[in-house]
Amino acid sequence: MVLGWAEIGRGRVVAGLVVDGAGFELVVGDRRVGPRRSLQASDVDLLAAVADLYVDAVRSGSGEQALLGVGRRLYRWLDGERGQLTELLDLAPAPLVFEVQGPARPSAGAWALLRAPFELLAAPEGGFLAEEDRRRFAVVRRLGRPVAVPRLDDYRLGVAFMASAPRGQQELDFEAEESAILASGWGDEP
Repeated sequence: MVLGWAEIGRGRVVAGLVVDGAGFELVVGDRRVGPRRSLQASDVDLLAAVADLYVDAVRSGSGEQALLGVGRRLYRWLDGERGQLTELLDLAPAPLVFEVQGPARPSAGAWALLRAPFELLAAPEGGFLAEEDRRRFAVVRRLGRPVAVPRLDDYRLGVAFMASAPRGQQELDFEAEESAILASGWGDEP
């Protein structure tokens, strides 16, 4: 049974991984990529180590090579023996929204996957996936299953702003700013 999902937003196919208490699977839309994988204690340890390496690299101000190392290690693990991540990348259209979906109440293993720095994914001999213009790779995380978003009514507030000035500072000319916005036609209905 595929635990995946088909689309979000404006018809974008979602790709990524779905995790539950015992394991995870990689998916593109409603299609599973490779077999479901169990989440062993050794996997949780590896994911925690990768997250720690990321935190250490950021805190120490390490350069790009240290972050690439983290991304490549995570890529190799997720790719596994069967090249599942490589296949997912071949199947998923751009823009690639890589969603990591966990249960509403994640186990320790699910938290390890949710916290992994997938934003740093980097092919073993390449650069960061997020830097590839053609792929437009982005990572999102979700707790629980996706639900349909209610349709907005005709009385929603589009934009609201209020000018203010801190005490003792030069007074803002908010009336001129509002007039300029209204004169530009910004926010007019199409």
